Amino acid sequence: MSRKHRWEGFISVLMVAGLFVVSACTVSTKTEPLPSTETTPTPPGETTGGAEATAPLQLKVGQTARYASGLSVTVTGAGRGPGDMSGAPTFKVSVRYDNKGSDAQPFNEFDWQIEDANGARTNDIAMLAEAPPTLGSGELAPGGTKVGDIYFASKGPVAKVVYSATIFGGEEARATWTVSGPNAKVVYDEAQDLDKRIGLAADHIDAELGEAGTVSNDTLVECESLRDEVQATLADARGLNDPRRKLLVEVLELHLTRAQALVDGAQAAREGGDYMPAFKRGQSAKEALGWIRQSDGTYRLDPNGLQAKLNAAFGK
Repeated sequence: MSRKHRWEGFISVLMVAGLFVVSACTVSTKTEPLPSTETTPTPPGETTGGAEATAPLQLKVGQTARYASGLSVTVTGAGRGPGDMSGAPTFKVSVRYDNKGSDAQPFNEFDWQIEDANGARTNDIAMLAEAPPTLGSGELAPGGTKVGDIYFASKGPVAKVVYSATIFGGEEARATWTVSGPNAKVVYDEAQDLDKRIGLAADHIDAELGEAGTVSNDTLVECESLRDEVQATLADARGLNDPRRKLLVEVLELHLTRAQALVDGAQAAREGGDYMPAFKRGQSAKEALGWIRQSDGTYRLDPNGLQAKLNAAFGK
């Protein structure tokens, strides 16, 4: 990274009869911890001790917060995670702890929060269906390293990841990592993938209706999860600062119509109702994307249609 500045903070809290050192941090723009013997200058206007507290650490993903105890904490990645048990979107934070001190140091996923653009912080840990390994909690022995992931329930874009080194400190004892906004190419790739998956889900429903005259509950749940993924991708597209944003939003809104049509049609079929109105709504959305239905039931892409324009905008 081009930024080479580092700064350190120190805060102490007097409790009853003892002086408890809460945190002393040095920020490094390197993703790997700096040697414990390295020292850094104190920025102008900040203190290195005493009762006066320094400002909270403001970092970028990949940077490290270092504490006087010898503990270094890094957010190595942050972005959308898998759907939770209900299919709702989650936000995944990947972290690393390195203990260069002489004493064991705690780690706990409940020391972490996510923050939205309005400053609202939450630490609602998501329950995942597949239950991948998570950070959990425990102690890290001297010289040890701990890496892990934390999955948060997320209802909108995340602006920052927040770490509280101690329950006793205030804002000055926290470190925050700014999360990069959604990337247009990533959103485009996700939209392409969703397009294919919606088509496969429609084929699956057709097969079930042909064989059993109804749709299984598992298929309905999969369609609901797919719809939720489209909603999350659409939210990312709306948050873009990119000239291709409008095209992406238009395409994803039509994908959402298609995904919702699958959910509505599958539900109607399971209840013994008329599923065709929903499926026709989904087909109309696909045609609005620029897919032209052939006489043999296959589709070809209109070179002047919306999807073709989006592909051209991304050099496809």
